[in-house]
Amino acid sequence: MNADPVPAKKRLRQSAAPVLNRLEMRFHGHLLATYEPDSVFAQAVRVELARGHWFKPDFYVAPHASCTRPTFFETKGPKSFRGGFENLKVAARVHKWAKFFLVWEDEAGRWQRQEILP
Repeated sequence: MNADPVPAKKRLRQSAAPVLNRLEMRFHGHLLATYEPDSVFAQAVRVELARGHWFKPDFYVAPHASCTRPTFFETKGPKSFRGGFENLKVAARVHKWAKFFLVWEDEAGRWQRQEILP
C-alpha cells in the first residue's frame, strides 16, 4: 500500500497572474480619480462582435452622474499590434449604444485618448 496520498485534481481553472498589466494599472488609477470609483470596472464586460467572436475592453465605466452612456476604454502601449485596434473599431460600429475610446500614455506621462466613431 502506498503511504503517499495522490493529490486531488483541481476542478476549477484559476490563475494567480494579475488581471492588469502596468500600463493598465496606471490608467485604472486615473479612471478612479476621474470618475466615481463605484462605476469603474476592469476587464469585467465582454461585447459580442459577431457570432462566436468577442471583445473584452480593458475598462468599463457604467453610466452615472458625470458619464451618461456606457463607456469602454482600451489601453495600448507603444508596441501594439493591429488586431486590438481592429476589434475596437468593430466593437464601436456594432455597439452604437456605448462610447469606445483608445487610450495611450504620451512621452510626458499624460493620458491621451481618441474616441472611436461607429
